[in-house]
Amino acid sequence: MYSLTHKQQQEAVERIQALIGNGISSREAIDLVSSELRANYTPAQESPHSGRARR
Repeated sequence: MYSLTHKQQQEAVERIQALIGNGISSREAIDLVSSELRANYTPAQESPHSGRARR
């Protein structure tokens, strides 16, 4: 599972909102941004807590 910093999450939300503002459906915008995040993800970006189970 991918783990994003708060800043990365905010940037993703802003990108999705901009795409929607340009007439792309919310589903397409989310798909596009999530694909971009997966393509650009490297294990070095993993947070120190990403391996812990949530309670």
